[in-house]
Parts: sequence; C-alpha cells; structure tokens
Amino acid sequence: MTTGTEEWDQRHGDSPWPRPDSWLVSLSPVLAAGLAGPALDLACGLGQNTLWVAGLGVTTLGVDASEKAVRRAREEARRREVPASFGVADLEAGSGVPEHPGGWGAILVFHFLHRPLLAELPTVLAPEGLLIYKTHLVHALRGPGARPLRPAFLLEPGELLTAFPGLVPLSYGEWAREGEAYSALLARRPGQSR
Repeated sequence: MTTGTEEWDQRHGDSPWPRPDSWLVSLSPVLAAGLAGPALDLACGLGQNTLWVAGLGVTTLGVDASEKAVRRAREEARRREVPASFGVADLEAGSGVPEHPGGWGAILVFHFLHRPLLAELPTVLAPEGLLIYKTHLVHALRGPGARPLRPAFLLEPGELLTAFPGLVPLSYGEWAREGEAYSALLARRPGQSR
C-alpha cells in the first residue's frame, strides 16, 4: 500500500508539464498591480502556478509533499530563470504554513484542502496580502469516481467564502460541469500592522 506522498510522487514523476490554472491567469491584472511581499504556493505540485507568478517578477516559494514534484519544479525554475524556489513540506502531517518576515504578499492554494490549516492562512499574510484559493466542491455534476474521492477534500457550497472571516472577499465563484466542480476565492487581508 502506498502512502499519500508516494502516490503523489508516482503521479508527478513523469506526468506532462501542466499549464497554470486559468482562473489564476485571469487574475494577472491584480497581481501585476503589485503585492505586499513575496508569494507562497501551498501544495504546489509541479509548480505550474508558482512558476507563472514568478514569471510576473514576483519572488515565489512553492511547497509540496512530493519530493519528485519539487525536484522537477526546481529544474524548471532554473530553466526559465524566474525568481521561484521550492521546498518539501507535508502540510497534512503538521508541518504548518511557512512564515515569511513581514508576511506573504500572496498565498496561493489550488486543488488542496486541509481544513486545520485554514485558520492559519490569514495570520501569515502581510497587511494588504492576497489569498488566492481554488479547490474542489461537492456537487452532483462531479459524478461518481471524480477526483478527489474523499469527502474531506471537498468544500461544501459557500464554505470557502465563510472560511476566512478576517479577510475581505474581492471575488468569489462556484462552478460545475460534468466530472468537476470548483469553488474559488480572491480575498485581501486588511491593511493593518501585524
């Protein structure tokens, strides 16, 4: 039996290079306007979103539990010559969200849900920092067999919008089509001293 990390190592080992998330790309005017500090991409996988943000000139750190994914992402960052670095961290095993002096200018979370971390995210954002979060949603259109399979990895309708009461929502949406359903939130931490 493989562990969760071994499963992700197998998935990322030889998979084709993914494109950045289209919803993230649609936020490029917001990101290009400037961030309050560097960006953090949690459970980054192969780092396609990390690398895309770094390509905007934003210093970005991607973390993932898969050593193979992190190794491939580091190689790709060197090849692209972008300000991205990567580290191995198993967020579900209690490693916690990495902190940065002064806070993160943006935190990205895509296709990952570990509810014990939700309360921690606003505390490591810089004042005026952005939370950019998109993950899977419970919905009838997902159908049987759609990934992720475990209910613990699926948001309930409206859950993401109410998960961060100290942040100001800038954009929120839920959408579904055959085989998939998502919830996405762009929110800002109010500008205050830490």
